[in-house]
Amino acid sequence: MLGQEKNRLQLPASKIILKSYQALILCLETQITEIDDILQKFLQTDPVLNQRYQTLQKIAGVGPIVATTLLGLLPELGTLNRRQIANLAGLAPHPYEVGKQWAIEEQKGAEPMLSASSLWPL
Repeated sequence: MLGQEKNRLQLPASKIILKSYQALILCLETQITEIDDILQKFLQTDPVLNQRYQTLQKIAGVGPIVATTLLGLLPELGTLNRRQIANLAGLAPHPYEVGKQWAIEEQKGAEPMLSASSLWPL
């Protein structure tokens, strides 16, 4: 949403509308900062989540945003094996069998936010 509002600043519009966009952008940035601070405090107070957070960040390509997103969407991380967590996330293929037909379905029932956050660069 923040990116959309920043893009709208480049559209031709009256000064009143531009001020409205700028006010909304400032409000969104403030809220994002506050939420990030709350999440960091929560991670610091819970030793189990903090350990999982630190472990995730040791993986190449996983930074604070991805680690926080994964812990928020999959709190089971660290308690299930890789097959169970892939199944829970909807990333494991499942066979589809009807009579003599057989096929592998990919990502059926995947958590939409997890798929978007794990496949798109942030």
